[in-house]
Amino acid sequence: MQRSKTILVVLASGMLLGVGEPAVGFDGKGGGPLVRENAGAPSCFAGPEDQRSKVLGQWLFPYGCGTDWFESASHLGQAAAKDARASSLLVDMVSQSGGSSYAVAVSGNLVYLGVGPRLVVLDGTDPSNPIVLGQSEVFPNIIEDITIAGGYAYVADYEAGLQIIDISDPTNPVPVGGYDTSSYARGVAVAGGYAYVTDDYAGLQIINISDPANPQWAGGYYTSGRAYGVAVTDRYAYVADYGYGLQIIDISDPSDPQWVSVYYTSGRAYDVVVAGGYAYVADWDAGLVIIDISDPSNPQWVGGYDTSGEAKDVAVAGGYAYVADWDAGLVIIDISDPSNPQWAGGYDTSGYARGVVVAGGCTYVAGWGAGLAIIDISNPSDPQWAGGYDKNGCALDVVVVGGNAYIAGWDTGLAIIDISDPSDPQWVGGCDTSGWAYSVAVAGGYAYLADSWEGLQIIDISDPQHPFWVSGCDTSGSAYGVAVAGGYAYVADDEDGLQIIDVFDPQHPFWVGGYDTSGLAWDVAVAGGYAYVADTSGGLQIIDISDSQHPFRVGGHNINGGTDGVAIAGGYAYVAEWSYGLQIIDISDPVNPQWAGEYYNNCLARDVALDSEYAYMVDYRGGFAVINISDPTDPQWAGGYDTRGSAYGVAVAGRYAYVADTNGGLVILRVDPDCNTNGIPDDCDIIEGTSQDINTNGIPDECEELPQVTLQVAVPADTKSLCRSGNNAILLTFDSDIELPEPGDILIRPLLDNGNYGADLSANFTFSLEDEHGNADTTRLLIKENSQVLGNSLWIGVQNAGDWDGAQPFILRHMVQVGDVNNNGNVTANDLSPIFPMIPTAVASATERCDINGDGRVMANDLSPVFPNIPSAPVPKPTGHGL
Repeated sequence: MQRSKTILVVLASGMLLGVGEPAVGFDGKGGGPLVRENAGAPSCFAGPEDQRSKVLGQWLFPYGCGTDWFESASHLGQAAAKDARASSLLVDMVSQSGGSSYAVAVSGNLVYLGVGPRLVVLDGTDPSNPIVLGQSEVFPNIIEDITIAGGYAYVADYEAGLQIIDISDPTNPVPVGGYDTSSYARGVAVAGGYAYVTDDYAGLQIINISDPANPQWAGGYYTSGRAYGVAVTDRYAYVADYGYGLQIIDISDPSDPQWVSVYYTSGRAYDVVVAGGYAYVADWDAGLVIIDISDPSNPQWVGGYDTSGEAKDVAVAGGYAYVADWDAGLVIIDISDPSNPQWAGGYDTSGYARGVVVAGGCTYVAGWGAGLAIIDISNPSDPQWAGGYDKNGCALDVVVVGGNAYIAGWDTGLAIIDISDPSDPQWVGGCDTSGWAYSVAVAGGYAYLADSWEGLQIIDISDPQHPFWVSGCDTSGSAYGVAVAGGYAYVADDEDGLQIIDVFDPQHPFWVGGYDTSGLAWDVAVAGGYAYVADTSGGLQIIDISDSQHPFRVGGHNINGGTDGVAIAGGYAYVAEWSYGLQIIDISDPVNPQWAGEYYNNCLARDVALDSEYAYMVDYRGGFAVINISDPTDPQWAGGYDTRGSAYGVAVAGRYAYVADTNGGLVILRVDPDCNTNGIPDDCDIIEGTSQDINTNGIPDECEELPQVTLQVAVPADTKSLCRSGNNAILLTFDSDIELPEPGDILIRPLLDNGNYGADLSANFTFSLEDEHGNADTTRLLIKENSQVLGNSLWIGVQNAGDWDGAQPFILRHMVQVGDVNNNGNVTANDLSPIFPMIPTAVASATERCDINGDGRVMANDLSPVFPNIPSAPVPKPTGHGL
């Protein structure tokens, strides 16, 4: 990317200046600036990745992280929120960890698992202990399907289309190519040098993969419905077309596929596998459907089995069909008689069974929210758990404490991730709970989980590598949100409102009080003796908790949409409101809260975190948005990032935001100031030399809106020359009135040959407000040397280092070389001869002397080219400081 350089003010003496003090953001807990605080060089980048124009949002059902994809009219921020305002922040992904699993494939002893937006390769030699060998980079979307062929993994990556990964080295899967299909890639099959991609609304897309590094579109067929699953055999592609059943396409000429026939199933065709002249369709709410395809032009229903869950995927082996049956887990159906399939067995996997393959006497089930489950099916009527892999699956909430991120993992309970190096998060430990973990709070060596129907669950995290369950308190409703303060846990308990649990002794918690809000309590924040409850239909509810046994409502503010998340700061409640974005409520009077402002982004806002200047909001559709709340009555969009899955929870610490992204796991984002809105973080601007930072405050000089200061060489009234250091002076001219600086406010430092500054010499100077004729002038500061300390050829820096009234902090570097009489930036003989054409050859008086060598005489040798103080060529600036 071509980067433009911002030009600083260039003064007549050849100097550059930068003045002022910026207004910067603060960290996630109000603890410091967002500018770089560590010593290492930043990872400089050109700004967030391009956002694709295709948009399809995610929807979450009331009791889960999400079941399926549904269309939405708009997207957070990247379209609606990116209005005429310029972004003041850059947001970019630093790393990602975990996520839900939709797809799995097996080749030999290797298992290829989609974990959120990554392909993870596992050694499955020992099914009881699968070992991670490697993982891919982060793909644009959650992996929907995986097919292995010829040393490559072919991945259906939803709106990013087909991704091709070289898996010749399992420890280092490397993307080599891809093809961005026009809709949303759901499934993929490979045969004869072609990848057959079911592309949702765009039907079947056929991609030539003879050169995996350069796949090319070959042809396509627009099916009537939404193409989800695909199987290819001989000359036909069999497409599970959602509401339009099984579509059969002749692909003998991939460039010109032709429709052959259709069989309309009674459910919604989600996936298909072909074996022995039959198509076995995972038909969602209709279970397993078996279709005779011996004559592809006339498919016929043979039999079916209506499973108890929702059939999402199917595999066939040895006379059995293995169905990934969503909330019913793995269902095994005897298909030895296709006309009369019978239930044979099942295994209720944790999470939701989403994908399934069979290999070597085991089924491998990709469980949405629960990673990989390996089930021994040597006896199909009695399947047994063999092993699994689940590290930080579905993430619903996150808090950051002491270098660790604590994640509420929905069906997997608590996950602990080491984020001391945000670019390389590492799994530390976990503890599964018996319910669905929606929210987490951390206090005093314990994690407190809002565990849905199991109420409050308490986990000892004193040893993060070995967390263990301590106790629980079953609330009367379904616990969705939790906050801990002063020895109490405050639980947003769905239909039962606010519940207060005494946790002074975490091993023996007990209920002490509650208040039933009018709607469904989803989140809670505590501040100043009040609990602020996000109540879906009741809006913001304010509960006085000064008496924990008898809490009572003091006020509230009804918001038209569903209120999902709340955070408190500075006398305001910041509410993530499902349909209306960020709502800001003035709670300075809790009895009479007043609406103050809003940021509406037409999204599905779920959670919000705060610092002193910004609100960090997440939503299901568009991920992450940063909103400037320095004026709560007029919040402004400041930056955003479209996370991979459905953003559900957020925490902020330092310059990093930690997003619980349901399907996408833990997403770590870096928030960088970009004051000049050039798409480059400020510290990168400075390090890469695109911008100067003369006062070393981490802000590019052009971003500092401060009074301009001009540096001049002045000739004091009692001096006729600047040749002698004892009579040198510097004049600073400001564009507004100033006051005389106090001692220590102004530093005068020589610039040394190594590029550093020497000791402060300001004690050898006098300061006065006057112009070059000695008249008082409150916009001019005259700095005059009162002893010979600088010499005649030193470069100097003048710095305002104190709290100088009327002048902002600044530093002027490489400003003037003492002895530069004509102010052209060079010291040559011309600095004397034009001004003093008659140079005496005898001793001169003190007021007229230009005695360069200090021998008491003004002689020709004072101007001689061989004399080092008056060279015949310009004096260069010190090495390393060529501004």
